[in-house]
Amino acid sequence: DAARVNAFYVGNMVHDLTYRYGFTETSYNFQQNNNGLGGAQNDRVQISVQDSSGSNNAVFSTPPDGQSGQMRMYLWTYTSPQGDGALENDIVTHEYGHGVSNRLTGGGTATCLQTTESRGLGEGWSDALADWTEQKSAEERPFTLGSYVYTKNIRTYPYSTDKSVNPRTYATLKGLTAVHSIGEVWALLWHEIYAALIAAHGFTSEKNNTESTAGNVVALHLFIDAMKLQPCNPTFITARNAVIQADANRYNGANKCLLWRAYAKRGLGYVCTPYMNEMSYSKATTARNYKDTNQTEREFLNIPRTYGVKGIDHPLSKRGINASPQEAAKSFLESKLGVDAGNLIRKTGHTDNSTRVANEYFLQQFNGIPVANAVANVAVKDNKVLSFSASFVKATLHRPSQNSQSKMQLRRLTLTGAKYNSFPVGLEYFAKDNDQVVLTHTVQVQNTATMEWYLTYIDASSGEVVNLVDFTAEASYRVIPFTSQDPRDGFQVITNPHDPVSSPNGWHQHGTTKTTDTSGNNVISYASSIAETTTQSSATNNYHYGFDPKVSNMVHDLTYRYGFTESSYNFQQNNNGLRGAQGDRVYIMVQDSLITNNASFSTPPDGQPGVMRTFFWTYTSPRRDGALENDIVTHEYGRGISNRLTGGGTATCLQTTEARGLGEGWSDALAEWTEQTSAKERDFTLGSYVNTQSIRTYPYSTNMTTNPRTYATLKGLGDGDLHSIGEVWALLWHEIYVALIAKYGFTTNKNDPTLAAGNTIALHLFIDGLKLQPCNPTYISARDAVIQADANRYGGVNTCLLWKACAKRGLGYGATTTKVNSMTLPPGC
Repeated sequence: DAARVNAFYVGNMVHDLTYRYGFTETSYNFQQNNNGLGGAQNDRVQISVQDSSGSNNAVFSTPPDGQSGQMRMYLWTYTSPQGDGALENDIVTHEYGHGVSNRLTGGGTATCLQTTESRGLGEGWSDALADWTEQKSAEERPFTLGSYVYTKNIRTYPYSTDKSVNPRTYATLKGLTAVHSIGEVWALLWHEIYAALIAAHGFTSEKNNTESTAGNVVALHLFIDAMKLQPCNPTFITARNAVIQADANRYNGANKCLLWRAYAKRGLGYVCTPYMNEMSYSKATTARNYKDTNQTEREFLNIPRTYGVKGIDHPLSKRGINASPQEAAKSFLESKLGVDAGNLIRKTGHTDNSTRVANEYFLQQFNGIPVANAVANVAVKDNKVLSFSASFVKATLHRPSQNSQSKMQLRRLTLTGAKYNSFPVGLEYFAKDNDQVVLTHTVQVQNTATMEWYLTYIDASSGEVVNLVDFTAEASYRVIPFTSQDPRDGFQVITNPHDPVSSPNGWHQHGTTKTTDTSGNNVISYASSIAETTTQSSATNNYHYGFDPKVSNMVHDLTYRYGFTESSYNFQQNNNGLRGAQGDRVYIMVQDSLITNNASFSTPPDGQPGVMRTFFWTYTSPRRDGALENDIVTHEYGRGISNRLTGGGTATCLQTTEARGLGEGWSDALAEWTEQTSAKERDFTLGSYVNTQSIRTYPYSTNMTTNPRTYATLKGLGDGDLHSIGEVWALLWHEIYVALIAKYGFTTNKNDPTLAAGNTIALHLFIDGLKLQPCNPTYISARDAVIQADANRYGGVNTCLLWKACAKRGLGYGATTTKVNSMTLPPGC
């Protein structure tokens, strides 16, 4: 239900956020599996919602590191109907904050906030954490807690820098024994600190960017660091001193006077004694000098290049040899990257007969074994190299010995009932982020009942799961957004909100066990009337309903005409002797009862069937069938196209956050293309049948007022924002469609790819660009691939038109990966 899902969501969001700032495995956090990173594990937070053991409250029990924290959320009876505490984000955050402060103070013992004053400080930290998470801008605003369940504020005063709104000071503590009242003063001091730091250093919405120097980021660093520094059973004075020291440690005391002023304003000044106000502060100043952090990064030769219409010579052509595309690409890679011929293995390749452009894909290999995530893509035409990209790793190694037990461990591997699906087990190296290249078994595991389908890389020596590639668009949570307070702010569908650093395997996995209910590595959330969590079984593992609806066949036929053919890794049961792997038609399950308000597409490598699932949508009465909305079906099929064409049929080359977001954009753009009926420009909305309006933030429009999004919109978007990332890319395609149709007109004969109409040109560039771009493309490399596609097919006649469309939305000639808008055009445009 909504309460269980929202509590699960918020608990995980707080885990991921505080992990980034230092509440990690070695700092005694809550995780079922610590991924070998130290600390005690098997202690995820268990959340009971709508608990019948109480009302008008919430509780959190914090045992020592290694034992699960227990959160209980109750119904509140101050309103009719009753308010659910699990639906008020600040209450859930407050309770999780108890676990943070109890674990960090005293080194994971959970026994160092036991005095009245220190327990009061604990309440204050929890309120302050809730305040921090709900800040949305640099504007100082009073903060109230519990206003959904209580209709107003469950604290005495709002937290405010205005003394007429909140008059409390350090002297207020004198004679107090109620821990919440004590906590209100400490949380008020943190509110003053937040406001002062944001006024000095600004605010960022990129809260997970811990390298930012924005005031809210600085504040949370000091918040977490100080808890680690303070003594067991701290007082207000020792807790204050810990914050001052934390600033000295991390920022060389750059904020020392600012902090003292904030404390002194509320009576916790420089020479105060217990519960006596002191408004003075230290006069010391120090230069701002942030500590540098050196991070080891995996060293890749990831350098995509495009060479325009004419291309460049490769070593064989320089010697007058008319080489095959495969020979040309291989010689080029040997020369360009300094790779020995013996360390290159061709993965796949194909030639587009209409453009004569050959796309050749190579893997790096050692000792005859390929490196799975070291991929090169070279485009060749008329014995010239047009473009290339590579993600090769600088490494040499010897083949390690294999552990005979690893195959046994593979057989036992399960992911919530997902089992080995009989696809042949492979042997490949995998390049890890810590510069190590390890030998792995590659195994596919699948559970059709739960939409799980993974390619797993398992260390051949240790049996450890090194990496997972998810063939399926991942789960969505219909929840209250993390920066909102309660249901009055509205529910949204938030996809993949887990933080990749804090929860590297997502929220639904601990160890090799994968879940599809509200349990995972960090939290298990359940209704209290249920004795234990419910898990999905895999009894129907190899169970498919074959269904071949009209829309999917239309998309197949259309995109086949434009280059998504057998040799380009399309979906067909029989390839009629025309190369490529077959036996891989798309399976579609309609009116699937697993979930609602969604659709999914699983894309395995060429030769294995894609699987589409469509569900009912409940936003109308009666509910509506997603399979009856053509743009949704086309969008889902589009996932299969972009995943197959990028990376040469491996289906593993749209795995980074940005690349997966681009995948969402291509799918929206394909749906829009298929629904154009004339040259008249019109705004496009997706999902307006099932949702009555649109399932995207804005209509796709060339009008900057109707849709104001630009490349800079991407800044701050992360793993939970794939659809938002995709909306910008689809918008760029909308601009391209309109510009091309304005120049060349429109044809309703869409299945004739030889026509020179603007819409046919656009779809050629769409498909060709996917073939040219590198594995895990960025916006910049995807844009460059489209421009190169025009050079390959049309001699570059549309180069300036494409640049102008991209520049209008900030992806101009000067755009970089910093996601800052550039409206500039290249020389000649």
